[in-house]
Amino acid sequence: MKRLGSVFSLFLIIFCLLANLGYANESVLEGSFILDGKNVKIPITKVKLDGNYLEGDVPPVILNDRTLVPVRLISENLGAKVSWDSKEYKVHIQKDDKEIVLKIDSYKAYVNEKEYILPDKVPAKLISDRTMVPVRFVSEQLGVDVDWDSANRVVVLKNKNDYVKVENIEYSLDEVKIKLSDITTYKHMTLVNPDRLIIDLQNSKMNTPKDDYTVNGPMIKNIRVSQFTENPMASRVVVDLNYMNEYNITQDKNVITIKFKIKDNYAKFKFEKNSKEEFIVNRDLKSTYKSFYLEGPNRLVLDLYNTKIYGDNQSEDKEINQKYVKSYKAYYYEDEHRTRVVLTLKEGIDRNNIKITENQNDIKVLFDFLDIKIDNEAIKYDFNSKNSIFEVTKKIVDSETSSDSQNNSIEYDEWENKIKINIDNKYVNLKDEEIKVDDYFVKNIDVEEKSDYTRINIYLKDNVMYKVLNEDNKSVQIKLYNEEESQRKGKYLIAIDAGHGGKDPGAVSPIDKTREKDLTLEISKLLNEKLIKNGYDTIMTRTGDTYPELKERTSMANKSDADLFISIHINAVSKSDIHGIQTLYYPNDGEYANGRDNEALAKIMHEELINQTGAVDRKIVKRPNLVVIKYTEMPSVLVECGFLTNSNELKLMKSQEYQEKLVDGIYKGLQKYIEGQQ
Repeated sequence: MKRLGSVFSLFLIIFCLLANLGYANESVLEGSFILDGKNVKIPITKVKLDGNYLEGDVPPVILNDRTLVPVRLISENLGAKVSWDSKEYKVHIQKDDKEIVLKIDSYKAYVNEKEYILPDKVPAKLISDRTMVPVRFVSEQLGVDVDWDSANRVVVLKNKNDYVKVENIEYSLDEVKIKLSDITTYKHMTLVNPDRLIIDLQNSKMNTPKDDYTVNGPMIKNIRVSQFTENPMASRVVVDLNYMNEYNITQDKNVITIKFKIKDNYAKFKFEKNSKEEFIVNRDLKSTYKSFYLEGPNRLVLDLYNTKIYGDNQSEDKEINQKYVKSYKAYYYEDEHRTRVVLTLKEGIDRNNIKITENQNDIKVLFDFLDIKIDNEAIKYDFNSKNSIFEVTKKIVDSETSSDSQNNSIEYDEWENKIKINIDNKYVNLKDEEIKVDDYFVKNIDVEEKSDYTRINIYLKDNVMYKVLNEDNKSVQIKLYNEEESQRKGKYLIAIDAGHGGKDPGAVSPIDKTREKDLTLEISKLLNEKLIKNGYDTIMTRTGDTYPELKERTSMANKSDADLFISIHINAVSKSDIHGIQTLYYPNDGEYANGRDNEALAKIMHEELINQTGAVDRKIVKRPNLVVIKYTEMPSVLVECGFLTNSNELKLMKSQEYQEKLVDGIYKGLQKYIEGQQ
């Protein structure tokens, strides 16, 4: 009986354990999946977004106590785009200005290139041929609240929709409008050095198409937008000012308007001849200006923005007839709040010998400023606008003037921002001398003879670098150049965009497989050379077989404050008999035009392109949705240079002769457009 009782007790215990296990598993559903090459059972769950269940062909699963969901199910329901890199086994999730990158089986993730460790080191996985990602990490990075309903075993997601969006910034010369999705409160304050007005928008999220708006107005220089805090959510708008003056802020429903009181800015002009010729512009207030050269006749142009001619004159015209300057004319354009000054120069003048400086409110044009007098024949200084070369020629002066140990050295003195050159006196016989230079790179050069060696000090301007080109017993040669090689010197800056590139070949010719990206780069490089040769500054969105994203191209042009943007493309269609040139532009009345006269630029450039090439005129066309001409802040056009699908035009476009005709058309078009602004 005892044995029978023991057996019965053991059976009862086993039965209870099995019963409890079965009960526990009733609330934990499992599914069969392929994981790491094996058929396995994994607990599954559900995901609810704003009260609605998300349904997909593969359910969310729980792996090592973390919920993984199909990437497209979660991302696309949250308004994100997903792309898959099959070579690197990486998934890219993009929303607004945020990019999340996860690699299969890696516990590391990257958000805008910043590294994160995934919670509990549970990585993204391939499960039954579906990319599954950690739901909490991805959702929170996309701005969604995540919770866990333990009673129903459901992941609960809630969009943070209780904030106001900062949708856009609109501006004029004296006014800024902040457009919001709804009404919100704000605070404002002013700061000095530099002067700026700050508006903090409570309970708001930045959602503007740009975070930086260049105004260059009489009062407003720039407008910047940023997400100031995220807990609590607040956005900040900073209005950078030329000077602080009275302003008024009003709010009408979802629009906040800041209105500034602007001071009038007047300019006087005078020509002086002392040791050198100088043309001086004296303004009441410092304001933006640009300068450039024109040919036929030889002219230097100054555009003074937000500036009137003194005494409310609309124009001024004077003869000068000096060594460098024949005359000048000044015109005031009331509609543009701009005064243009045109200096007619004598023919054959070296532009490198003209220097434009700005000191507080004054602009000075200095002629013959490189008339550098050096008494020491062994010293040579050659200047051009890109760099300068300083050279000292050595020769054996007296083998007994010093010991065999040479006192030769070149070093940089950070405290005084100068290059110190010591040369043994057996190689040079230089007199003490102070050489006044004052060009783009050097303030002055001092020569000082000591007992055994001669010291040469080259005092540098700010942001100037140097490179020793040669240092031997024959010479010392040093190159001086700007730290920022793209430094502007007052000329017009043209942004050149060679369409496509890198992973994006663009159109491919069915005739001989010529790729659009290759031809656009060839034409763009020729255009770049032409512009530089004629005194323009340039920036190229790409110089090789790379692919900058479309927004990167517009950002490069906007941040460099380019004056014009030219995008080069080649057309392709299904019919082989279609050929000719077409010029595309963003409409002047479009939401993002901001006063840009793109149509005028397109008309002038298209006309010159047809004149130079003799191509079929396929007209100018409005294109409101092309990113590179929509989001640029300067007048912009996209030129379709011909058709890869037409055999005759393809042959022409591959020839350098025809490419140069295209470049001449673009160059003459932009020059004519600039001249037309006067």
